[in-house]
Amino acid sequence: MSFKQAFLPVGLVVAIVAALVAPGAGVAMQEAGMIAVFVSIIFLVNGWEFRLTGTRVGGGLWSALVSSAVLSLLAGPFVGLWTGRLFGGDPRLLTGLVVMSAVPVTLSSAIVMSEISGGNRAWALLMTIGLNLAGIFTLPFMLKLTLGATGQIDISVAGLLWNLIKLVLLPFLAGMVARRLFGGGTGRVPLLSYVPSACVILTVFVGFAASRDLLVGLPAGRYPPIGGAAFMVHAVLLAAAFGLARLLRLGRAERNTFVFISSQKTLPLAVGVIAIIDPSNAVALVPCLLFHFIQLFFDSFLAARLAR
Repeated sequence: MSFKQAFLPVGLVVAIVAALVAPGAGVAMQEAGMIAVFVSIIFLVNGWEFRLTGTRVGGGLWSALVSSAVLSLLAGPFVGLWTGRLFGGDPRLLTGLVVMSAVPVTLSSAIVMSEISGGNRAWALLMTIGLNLAGIFTLPFMLKLTLGATGQIDISVAGLLWNLIKLVLLPFLAGMVARRLFGGGTGRVPLLSYVPSACVILTVFVGFAASRDLLVGLPAGRYPPIGGAAFMVHAVLLAAAFGLARLLRLGRAERNTFVFISSQKTLPLAVGVIAIIDPSNAVALVPCLLFHFIQLFFDSFLAARLAR
């Protein structure tokens, strides 16, 4: 594993330990509203780094994109809700699992897994950005249908939608515009790729520090069921994606891309959504983090297997 690949998982572990041992700085940042700043920076940088130069699409993309959106963005939250109830249904943990199941695909690792497996890079790029843009508008409604219907959280669709536009869509578009105006050449800044991961690490540090007492009180025996629920959600989405790819009669490269794009979920957006709808519930971050680690490790092996 390279330094860049290890940066986020190692940083998350360090952030959690630091938040539990010395939460003072994290509490101060939470009171200053820094989580919103970190989320905006993540998508500002993602907008700067996003590019489609030299991509060739080919046929079948749009039907695959729609099918992926239905599976990931519309069915995903219900899979998370049912799975969370199956594994205990703790309201705080259920919130995190459903949010993670409702957010769109990662902006980086799914593309990497697709490439490792021999997938279609153009499809990976276009489907990733398509699902992330669509997810901004589906998230408020799907969370209202799932978490809102359980009575656990009072979700304002309009409020959440505006926050997602303000913290995700506008910074992303601003990053794209800034690159065109000021990027010059390729617009590549080597260290810039570490900024989103650093912001995720800081966001987790702040969230865990602000809810240290709640996290310390979470029994160790709760972690295996949480991990099991997270893995089951990802496994169900993977299996459904393979089945849909077969129905769509996708080629090998397109199938591999479709599978990863439809089943992976983005940690930064999930963290940001939890900070918006229930900022005092850092326990909800636990299933998000476990889901993130599980999909990274499991999909790394799966991508290598598909490549063979």
